[in-house]
Amino acid sequence: MQESNARSKDYQRIIAQEVAKINAAESDRSAAERLLDEHQQDFHRQYEANKEKLDTIGETIASFASSIPSLNREVCGAESEERCDAMCGGVSSECRGHCGGTACQGSVQKARDALQFATEAKEKVEAKQAEAEDMLKRVRQSAPVVAASRREADEVDYWAVC
Repeated sequence: MQESNARSKDYQRIIAQEVAKINAAESDRSAAERLLDEHQQDFHRQYEANKEKLDTIGETIASFASSIPSLNREVCGAESEERCDAMCGGVSSECRGHCGGTACQGSVQKARDALQFATEAKEKVEAKQAEAEDMLKRVRQSAPVVAASRREADEVDYWAVC
């Protein structure tokens, strides 16, 4: 009987612990429901604000998409209804980096032409610089010879006058 009594007390203790866990879970659930109720309006307001922002962003993207043909003309050199012109490419990702070309007069091609012009000008300036340095070197090398010749000429003139 004592053994039954001890087991009964153990079971009562276990049951009490489980009832305490259930009560704690119910308390947590009630607190969570209360928090959800309190913040539901905030959540709904934030959701609506985010939805409005997404709509605005969608409109902005649509307006950018409609301006792609004119951007293509300015940047790549050809305006077309397609996002990517067959010859001159375009600014959209669909063109895979193709923008401009020798027959296209957009800003990309103008920049390429300007770079080519600047490169050629630099090469010409460097060639002229090398030419000038070579000429200066020859002048400096001939200076002692000219001075000696002048001295000889002065001596000849001196003896001719005398």
